[in-house]
Amino acid sequence: QKPWSETTIKRISSYLMGCCADYALLTTTGRNQRSIAAYRILPKVAAYLAYDLKFSGLGDNQIVSSSDWDLFGLERADVRDQLKRLSLQGLIIFQAASDVVHIGWTYKSMEELIDVSRCG
Repeated sequence: QKPWSETTIKRISSYLMGCCADYALLTTTGRNQRSIAAYRILPKVAAYLAYDLKFSGLGDNQIVSSSDWDLFGLERADVRDQLKRLSLQGLIIFQAASDVVHIGWTYKSMEELIDVSRCG
């Protein structure tokens, strides 16, 4: 396969930078300098995903280990931290000891969670 020309590399990279900027994935750090923006999953999104995994039939440890969290760049330890924050907000009750976790569910249906999320 033929390597890209310098012009093609610059054109494609400028398109990619533009796309990343359009979706707020970059921050401006100085004149003509950009860096990758820090990304954090919104608590509402984390709660929705946790409840979705629960209603899909996953157990508590399976929820924490689910590959769905990878979409947000979260590893198991990050997921546990996120679930602890949700617990402090009263959306779940999260308990962990070593590699064992227990999640108490505040809401009995997705509709209840969505209603609370919409109001809060």
